[in-house]
Amino acid sequence: MQGNRQAQARDRQSIWSVPGHLWPWYIVIFVVQYFSFLGMTVWHEVVNRGSSGGIEVTLEVQKGMTASILNMAASTYTILEGIMLAQWLRERDQKKEQKAREHGQLEERLEWQAWLERMQTAHLEGVPFDEPPPGSKSGDKTET
Repeated sequence: MQGNRQAQARDRQSIWSVPGHLWPWYIVIFVVQYFSFLGMTVWHEVVNRGSSGGIEVTLEVQKGMTASILNMAASTYTILEGIMLAQWLRERDQKKEQKAREHGQLEERLEWQAWLERMQTAHLEGVPFDEPPPGSKSGDKTET
């Protein structure tokens, strides 16, 4: 029992739990952000410290990038969460649309079955049947 509690205490859940199929996108978005921030930081340091030596600029760029790296990782994760939410909403809407389509097809099939039964009953009774089929342009049903 004690060993089980210790094992559970060591188990971790990553806050960066990116689904496997989106991992390549995470890397791409992160790298684009990284090099964008790197370029802006280098430009800022060179403009502000133009006459300073390369070592000072390099150290300041490293400080700036170190301070920004967690921010880049979090914003990349947030972007992917937005993408996953959009995918989930799209799939949910497609499922709703499919259910509505199936429901509509079921209703249409039931209408056709009822119409067919009325037509067969009329023919068996020898009564003329002039009711238009369901969905026809002359949607008014004529009494027989």
